[in-house]
Amino acid sequence: MEQPICMKCGLVMTPQNARRHPELFLHDGCLPVYDTKKCEHEFLEASVNVSCLHEGEGGPVHRWQADVRIVCRMCQLPFRFIGLPAGVDLDGAAVSIDGQEARLAVAPKGHVLTPLESTECGGFTARKVQ
Repeated sequence: MEQPICMKCGLVMTPQNARRHPELFLHDGCLPVYDTKKCEHEFLEASVNVSCLHEGEGGPVHRWQADVRIVCRMCQLPFRFIGLPAGVDLDGAAVSIDGQEARLAVAPKGHVLTPLESTECGGFTARKVQ
């Protein structure tokens, strides 16, 4: 199978050098620079890093955390997560100080009961959105 070729520089495109818009047949370095103020941020890319937290050094895994980041594929502007407290919450969700990384507590199905599966009412939270 033939490798796609960059329409601007003529080099072979690979998944490593053409991540943002391979459908345009341009390397990431050959793409035009977009003004972040004029970009409509329609093409987004998310990355997730899942960490296993051990109970003591060398102990069994007892918690998991997913760290999520989102950037615009066109202008590379990072997105911010809103409505979450800053810090780390091993039993819920939080955000990094700059707001660009959501830190989410996750668990395999069955390890933690969802509110609908629980026999007790653990409470309810609502807030007014303007």
